[in-house]
Amino acid sequence: MSKILTQLSTNHALKCFSSIVVFPQKISSKFKQINISPRFKLTAVIVVVSPVSLFITTLAVLHLLPGSVAYSYDKSFNCITAPTLFPEFIKSGTVSSFKSFSTKDVTLLGYPLYSHSTCFAAKAPVNEKHSEKVNFSYFGNSFLKKSVTLQTDLFPVLSYAHIKKGPLSTKDPIEFKLSTNDQTFSYQLESEEKTAKCENKNQSLFCDVSPLEFKQSENYNIKLSRFFNDKNVNQIFESVITTVAPVEIVSTSIGNGSTVLDKPSSLTLELNKKAVSVDEVVLVQIGDVETNIPVSSEITDQGIKIIFEEELAREAAFKMTVDSITAEDKGFLPNPYTLEFTTSGGPKVNSVNIGTYGISQSQSFIVSFDQTLKDADYNSLVDVRLGAQSIPALVTAKNNQLTIKPKENLPFCASFSININGNIENPHGVSRSVKWSYNSRTICHTISIIGYSVLGRAIYAYRFGNGPSKVIFVGGTHGTEGNTKWLLDSWINELEAKAPNISATRTIIVIPNVNPDGYASGTRTNANNIDLNRNFPANNWKSGVKMPTGEYLENGGGVQALSEPESSALASFILSENPRMVLTYHSQASLVVANESGDSISAANTYGSSSNYTSLTNSQLGSTFDYDTTGAFEDWLHDKYDIPALLVELATTTSNEFNRNKNAMWAMVNLP
Repeated sequence: MSKILTQLSTNHALKCFSSIVVFPQKISSKFKQINISPRFKLTAVIVVVSPVSLFITTLAVLHLLPGSVAYSYDKSFNCITAPTLFPEFIKSGTVSSFKSFSTKDVTLLGYPLYSHSTCFAAKAPVNEKHSEKVNFSYFGNSFLKKSVTLQTDLFPVLSYAHIKKGPLSTKDPIEFKLSTNDQTFSYQLESEEKTAKCENKNQSLFCDVSPLEFKQSENYNIKLSRFFNDKNVNQIFESVITTVAPVEIVSTSIGNGSTVLDKPSSLTLELNKKAVSVDEVVLVQIGDVETNIPVSSEITDQGIKIIFEEELAREAAFKMTVDSITAEDKGFLPNPYTLEFTTSGGPKVNSVNIGTYGISQSQSFIVSFDQTLKDADYNSLVDVRLGAQSIPALVTAKNNQLTIKPKENLPFCASFSININGNIENPHGVSRSVKWSYNSRTICHTISIIGYSVLGRAIYAYRFGNGPSKVIFVGGTHGTEGNTKWLLDSWINELEAKAPNISATRTIIVIPNVNPDGYASGTRTNANNIDLNRNFPANNWKSGVKMPTGEYLENGGGVQALSEPESSALASFILSENPRMVLTYHSQASLVVANESGDSISAANTYGSSSNYTSLTNSQLGSTFDYDTTGAFEDWLHDKYDIPALLVELATTTSNEFNRNKNAMWAMVNLP
C-alpha cells in the first residue's frame, strides 16, 4: 500500500495527478478532509494499492538491478534471471562478442508480455577469461538501464595422451576427451591437406577419419583445431600418429593351390592378431556351374575356423573368399582373401622305376603314387604276367610306393606286364579304383670281356641275338676319336630297344671301345704309345709309321704285329666269331671304305647312301690320307681271312652322329 498526497485548489472541485494504474477497478481509496487554514482546504487522498501493483513494482526493481553471467561453453547460450514486462521494448547496447534475447514466458496472442530470463550467446570468437558488460533499457532510456557483466571461463581442455600411444584404427573415429562439454565451438582434424569434421558429444570429440584416407601401418601428422563458425580460433593438438597394422593371414590349414588328400571338415586361417569379427565367408565348388557350399565360421585364439557344413566332393576344385576380418585393435583385412584348392581322388600312379626294355631279370619294380598309401595288403591287387602266365611276386607298401618283387628271376629278353586292379586307399580312407598296366621287357643282350688293355682296363663286347650270321661293330680304336664310342653306345641302346626286330638268324656284336687307355687319357695310341690300327698283321704291316700329325713314330705299329693286348684280344675274338660283316668306326673324313672282301663294296654303297657319306673301295683311297695306313684292321681281315669289312669315317671328332648313321647300321643288321 502507498499514500499519495496532492493539493486541492479552491477553484477546482477535484485535483488529479498523473498515475498509471493497472487494473484500476481493483484499487480502492479513502478521502479525509484536513483543515489547514481558513483559506485552504487540503484533502489527502490515500490510495490503497493491491498485491498486483506490488508485484509489478518488484519486477521493475529486479529489472534494474545489475547482474553477471559466468559464461559456460557447455551450453549453446547462457541465461540470467531478469524479470521483464513487455520484453519487446527492451533495447541492448552495442555488444561485440555476444548476442542477447529474452525468453517468452507469458504471451498474449503470440505477443510477449513477460520474460523471466535474458540469455546470451556468442556471436563472435571469444577469448578465455574475457569480460564484457552489456546494458539494457526500455526504449534505450538510460534512466531504466540494467547492466549485465559476462565473464568467460577457460576453454575446454583436451585430453589426448591415449592418441599418442596408438596405433589407431583407419576406420573408427578418433576420440578426444574434453574437460567439459562444448556447445560453443566446432572442431576439425587435418592431415596431409585433408580435413575431417569432429562431432561434439558428451564431453568427447569424435573425429571421422574416413576423409583423411588413412592407410594401415603408416605414420601421419595430424592437427586438431578449434573453430567458431568457419573461423579458426586456435590449434589445440598436433602429433604424429601410427595406424594399426592390417590383419594378415599367416598360414592356412589348406594351402593355396594345394591338393587336399584327406576329407577336411574345416579350414583354419592363422592370423597375425586376435580377431573379433569375420564377415561374408563364401565357399564355392568351381565348375561349369559354380555351386555354393554352406559354411560357418568361428573365431579362435589363433585365428578363424571355417566349418564346412557338408562333405566336399572329391576330385573337385574349390574357391573360398573371406570378405573382411577385423581385429581387436581395429586392424582389418585390407582386401578380400581368396584361397583355391582341389580335392584329390584316391592314389594315382605317377611313375614306375623301370623303362620299357633292358630290365634286369632279377629287378624289383617300384610303382610310385601321387600320395601316401594306406598300410594294407596289396598282394591281391597286383599281378605280374608273362603273356597269359601270372608270376608270383611279393608286394609291399611304404609311403607312396608299392614295391613288387618277383619270387623268381624273369626269363632273358622276355616281355612282361605289371597290372594293378582294385581300390587303392590313402591313409585318410580316400580311394580310387585303379586299373593300371605297364609293359616292359627284360634285357636282351649279354656282356662279355674279350680282353684287357695295357693298364688292365676291360674291353667289353655286347651281344644281341643268337643267330649263326654275325655282324660286328667296333669303335674307339683311337682314343682321340671318342665320338665313335658315343655312337656305338647309342647303337647299343637302339638295339636293346628294338631287339625283337633282329632276325633270328642274326647275332649283332658291339665293341664300343677297343682302346680304353687311350680314351681315358685322350691319346690316339694305347698306353704303350702304339697305334692299334697299325698293329694288325696285314700284308703291309711295318713297325715305324708316320702319324696323322706328320710325326714319324718309331715302333708306332708295334715291335711286331699284334704285339698289343688290345689288338691281340680283338683279333682273337673276331676269328672266334667268324663274322658275316665287320664295321669299324673312325673319324674324321665322311667316308665309307670297303675292304673289297665279299660283298663289302655293295654294303659300302648301301651304307653311304643311307648316311650321306662318300663310299669308296680300299684301292680307291690312293692318297686320301697323307699318313701311313699300314697294318690296318680292315686290311688284315681282307688279306688273311677275306672277311668283308667297312671302315666308316665320321664327319667330325666331336659329334655323336648316331642319327645320321642309324638307318645305315640297321641296313647292315639286315644284310642277307
